[in-house]
Amino acid sequence: MNILRLKSKSQLTIPKKIRKKLGIEPGDYLRIDEEKGKIILTPQVMVPKGKESKLSKKGEKHDEILN
Repeated sequence: MNILRLKSKSQLTIPKKIRKKLGIEPGDYLRIDEEKGKIILTPQVMVPKGKESKLSKKGEKHDEILN
């Protein structure tokens, strides 16, 4: 179990073991949600505007780029 302390600017440090396990690095984006009194952080992949790829119904990437 890890215990974190909220710093003066509402910052938290995610323990190295967890960051390494999830592949989280400085500059990565995390989505934050609250569910039943719990905070949930989920790593996110951001796609630059204009670089979106079209996916099939199965989620497979197509070569064509959307504008």
